[in-house]
Amino acid sequence: MRRHLLLIILIAISASTYAQSQNEISVRYGKSFGPATLFSVFRGGVPKGCSSGSLRENNSIGIRYLASIKDRPKLKFETGIEYLFGKLEIDPAPTGDPIHDASHTEDFYLISAPIFLNHYFGKYFYINEGIMLDYQAAESDEYTGFGVGIGFGIGAKFEYKNFTFNINPKLERHLFLSKKDGLIELGVMFGVGYKF
Repeated sequence: MRRHLLLIILIAISASTYAQSQNEISVRYGKSFGPATLFSVFRGGVPKGCSSGSLRENNSIGIRYLASIKDRPKLKFETGIEYLFGKLEIDPAPTGDPIHDASHTEDFYLISAPIFLNHYFGKYFYINEGIMLDYQAAESDEYTGFGVGIGFGIGAKFEYKNFTFNINPKLERHLFLSKKDGLIELGVMFGVGYKF
């Protein structure tokens, strides 16, 4: 696992060499809310008649690096690493047996390295989208594995001198490209950054 995590970090950092101009680093905190639905392209979308999962009590912390792209003042490259932790509530596939049909909760975590583009509109608003290199783990093997995810968000940013403050609601499909069961996550992130 350490080798895979190191590979994710190196890919994310090396991609930043294409960006130039003013840089920014920010610390992020996020909350995930609402149910998360199983999804996997390699399994043909959302499976029917199988178990389902929902994210519960999830928090995330992370560090993001942003850099302007040469000759594109309204476009920024964004990368970093994020750690999500919380609970995964699993409803097993119905069998007719009340004991086996009872839902249970497992510890859940996700390490994600986003590779996003941020498009700025005016002084305060932006849209960010891109791919994520994901590793998620739970007690159940079907929810544990590596994959590629996709993400989309709409954000607002306020700058004061060299400091930045932002809020970024997001929709992410983790392990979108994977043989494991990924999750659709709806959440919001808050960040404080410094421009250098």
